[in-house]
Amino acid sequence: MCASRKIRGALSTGSCWNWRLLLMIVAFLFATLILVNYLNDGSVSSHQNNLENQPCQIVQRSKTNLKKLDLNRLIPNMTANQYFIPLTPEAKIINSKLDLSPFSPKKDKAKNAIYMMETSGRQLLSAKQLCSVESAARHHPSKTLVLLVTANAIVYPTLITLLLNKHENIIVRKIDVGRFLSTSPLKQMDIENTLKKSKYVTEHASDLMRFALLHEYGGIFLDLDMIVLKKLPEVANGVATANNGTFLNPAFIAFEKDHPVLLDCMNHISKRFSVSRFNGNGPVKITEAMRRWCNVTTLQPGMNCSNVLLYPVDNFTHLRWGIAENAFDESPSVSDQLVETLESRAYVFHYYNDRTRVIDANITGNSAVARLARKHCPLVAGFSGDWLWGFHDPGKGFQ
Repeated sequence: MCASRKIRGALSTGSCWNWRLLLMIVAFLFATLILVNYLNDGSVSSHQNNLENQPCQIVQRSKTNLKKLDLNRLIPNMTANQYFIPLTPEAKIINSKLDLSPFSPKKDKAKNAIYMMETSGRQLLSAKQLCSVESAARHHPSKTLVLLVTANAIVYPTLITLLLNKHENIIVRKIDVGRFLSTSPLKQMDIENTLKKSKYVTEHASDLMRFALLHEYGGIFLDLDMIVLKKLPEVANGVATANNGTFLNPAFIAFEKDHPVLLDCMNHISKRFSVSRFNGNGPVKITEAMRRWCNVTTLQPGMNCSNVLLYPVDNFTHLRWGIAENAFDESPSVSDQLVETLESRAYVFHYYNDRTRVIDANITGNSAVARLARKHCPLVAGFSGDWLWGFHDPGKGFQ
């Protein structure tokens, strides 16, 4: 097919367009238009490699980073009942990873802090875990909250980064479990042949670390399967009780630095570490230690031995382990009474992840977990979409 004489004269004399050349020119123009639109959208290809190495940035046309971004713009007029987070249209979340610094108590000002710990070895934090972190930070704005993880980095860190900027009292650090325990009263343990061979390495690492951390620095330890409902009591030494108060549950535990009960507990763990019993190195060992220090065979809530208070069951473990699934029950006949009792009597809502880990909460639903999450961890609840989700297995544990 030949071009008209007018076009022939303008481009070349006495020749016909080659149709292949025409197609190439059209393709070139189309590619140029795509490139121009791409550049105008603020996503310059030369920045892409740099962004992948950044922990987490919110990239806008002005290239404003998260530190300078007004969170009220991301979460306008957020209240306890508003759990939807409308991101501005121009905001673009680039998920990469959050590299973590090693835990340094002096630098991090972590004396008498609230400690929480993730020992599965995963590089990801679930919505359930981050709800625990947010609720604790919201109710203790003047207290440092230290979240320790055994991974070197957190991937997809958008939500944790938002939390770090919203609550400046939260710090996230990595910790080497084996190295830390090797300088603690548990140093006599052969970690390779005990803890790392445990049937429950994730849980047992957490049990040992809470005792060692509080003995070394003092403070409070909370598990990551609870929602904090109000400011925790100002008591230097205390442990939650369960099973009508006769058994202790260190899901909540508070101790002063160098407390002799913790030393006694760890000495017995070193001698008789259980590789096969789920609660054999945490609840069992602290219960046995307090029986020795109270000089009784049966503990009771309200006891105070060696300046260690045993809290009433309703304060920390109102929902019994055997019916922990009720935390996710949507029925008003179950959830209404549970929420009412928790809000009037409890400091935390502990829902026992070892029993309920396969159940996720519909965040807009009527379960006690969903209702209390919307109120006490609104940022996490709003960011999580339809489900407050968790991991359905305990993970491989620290390496």
